[in-house]
Amino acid sequence: MRIIDKIFKDKKSTCVIYILLTVGILLLVGGKTQVHTQIPPVEETAQSPYSSASRMEEILSEIDGVGQVRVMIFFSSEKEAPSSGDVLGASKEQGKEKAQSVVIVADGAGNAAVREKIVRAVKSALGVEAHKIEVFERKESQ
Repeated sequence: MRIIDKIFKDKKSTCVIYILLTVGILLLVGGKTQVHTQIPPVEETAQSPYSSASRMEEILSEIDGVGQVRVMIFFSSEKEAPSSGDVLGASKEQGKEKAQSVVIVADGAGNAAVREKIVRAVKSALGVEAHKIEVFERKESQ
């Protein structure tokens, strides 16, 4: 106890202790704020429209004749109840967003067979009706 008494009797030591305590508290509070404000990257959010379009672009570009592709998916604002086959643990109250329509721009879309492959792939992957899928040929880059 004698050491503590000596430290608190000396005004310089007391001031240093208070400054160190204040800095420590600020670091703790500042550290917590940064953790709570972090936003997960787009790729990690499973329901993100951006990740859905990006994944669709990757898959479609692998189809023979498609070439470079860009995809825009329009989602309905209403939630659809999950089917009984859903095994991902989604409850009926949660639901999931449903793709409403899709616009695709691809290098090979000038070919009717390639365009049909694109429509079939999107129809299968997103459950969108064929008449709600638009496929256009990409303009030639200069």
